[in-house]
Amino acid sequence: MLDLTRSWVGYSSLAIFVVAYVFVILEESLELRKSKPVLLAAGLIWALIGLAYTAAGTPELAKAAAEHTIYEYGELFLFLIVAITYVNTLEERRVFEV
Repeated sequence: MLDLTRSWVGYSSLAIFVVAYVFVILEESLELRKSKPVLLAAGLIWALIGLAYTAAGTPELAKAAAEHTIYEYGELFLFLIVAITYVNTLEERRVFEV
């Protein structure tokens, strides 16, 4: 793994992150949904990481890291679908009513 924390990629990623969250803070005044700047920032940061690993000659490590992250999001997504379905079913059957 490359140590990108003290490289231009690390500093650029941090700047992109801060700018995205400034947009999140100013959501009401900008009339912008929070998800838009955050998703754009995430895509830009992943692109920077991919470029850094490709420039270092190890794009397969970036691919493995991206796949690992996608798998984790998939696991979380499936868990949330099951949990929400379970709670909705219990509400439909009025389990929570006293």
